[in-house]
Amino acid sequence: MKTWLENKWDNLRTNFWFVPFLMAFAAVFLCLAFLHIDRITGFAIPGVGKGNLESIRSLLSVLIGAIVTALSIVFSSTVVVLTLAASQLGPRLLRTYMRARSNQLLIGIFIAALFYNLVALFIIGRLEGESGIPNITVLGSFALSVATLIMLTYFIHHVARNIQAPNVILSVSNELKTLILKTYPQQEDIPESFKDTENWEKILPEKVNDIKVSRTGYIQAVNETGLLQTAVEEKVIIRTIHRPGDFVTADDVIAYVYADHVLEEDKLSRFNNFFFLGENRTATQDVEFVMNELVEIALRALSPSINDPFTANTCIDRLAEGLTLVSGRVMPDFHKFDAEGNLRIILDQTGFKGLCKTAFYQIRQHGADNVAVLIHLLESIGKILKKLDSEEYKLILWDHVQMIKRTASRLPEPEDKKDLELRIQELGKLIKIAK
Repeated sequence: MKTWLENKWDNLRTNFWFVPFLMAFAAVFLCLAFLHIDRITGFAIPGVGKGNLESIRSLLSVLIGAIVTALSIVFSSTVVVLTLAASQLGPRLLRTYMRARSNQLLIGIFIAALFYNLVALFIIGRLEGESGIPNITVLGSFALSVATLIMLTYFIHHVARNIQAPNVILSVSNELKTLILKTYPQQEDIPESFKDTENWEKILPEKVNDIKVSRTGYIQAVNETGLLQTAVEEKVIIRTIHRPGDFVTADDVIAYVYADHVLEEDKLSRFNNFFFLGENRTATQDVEFVMNELVEIALRALSPSINDPFTANTCIDRLAEGLTLVSGRVMPDFHKFDAEGNLRIILDQTGFKGLCKTAFYQIRQHGADNVAVLIHLLESIGKILKKLDSEEYKLILWDHVQMIKRTASRLPEPEDKKDLELRIQELGKLIKIAK
């Protein structure tokens, strides 16, 4: 249930309509509440003339027109920003703009003010002269209208700031760090169920049951807790062959269930319910997806049409930061056990090697002719190496250093090759490899 809620919440966060809808609903409720208070109390504004309903209707009509005009500016600016972001940084980065709470609140305040004034005009337009002047409601309308003007000024500043590549990269990087902290535990946080088992193939039962997906889509999340509980109840072992971020088509096998007997179809369908599919990849459990957003920005920056190695280097810095954070935590073991120590789940997961591949492969390939990018890749790997204790992780990074070395061998300038070779030798000293 928790995994389902997290996945649904992530989908809601990436929609422009959710927060503005809530704010519009709250504005309607607030307007009705103020009208009710006005009817009960007959509140009068001190030092201000009594006024009349006709002037209030005129004021509300003018405010509605002004808000609609401002709202059109907001939507037009938003479309321009999304278009520029899609062309310059990549279409997948639209998700970063859409899920930004500040953008949703900015649009929400305009929608809320419009709904508030529409409801106020609708009800006040039906009041008779002896009904009294709804002063509190009018004050609320005035306050919301002033707020929209203030927010319009801030919106222009916000758009100008958010369209800058470094700020977009920072936003994606913060999301990456948050997801890493949620996905990979610290040493003391590892539960007892994460134990190391060798030669697990030998203890698998002979009967194999296939878990097939019923529709096509990307795996957005896997409810590992639900899988474990059900595996314990059925006394079976589950082996997943796909992980969050993988694309599957209808009737593809997503996991195997090992048991001493053939399971009935209804029991297999229970396991199927623990895999959540959608039309797009999400950041619910998919660390590689967020890393790919940074990689995409770097690749577009390295394209011949843009040719901006500085932006690419900024992405490399943030990817190195994420890998450093991962290296200091614990990769969850892909075996899960029940309380009695019996193997119950074998998960398909991405380790440190896979994350390094995601971070460096494509940037190295697309930056093969850019000396500055290759040097920055080596410098970033060096920063990670200095904070590593794991010999396994060091060798993984050294493999990437060797790939960069082979890539650099095709450079035409001898001095560039020499510069890269010196840096590679320095990295070799960090892991005590004589080259």
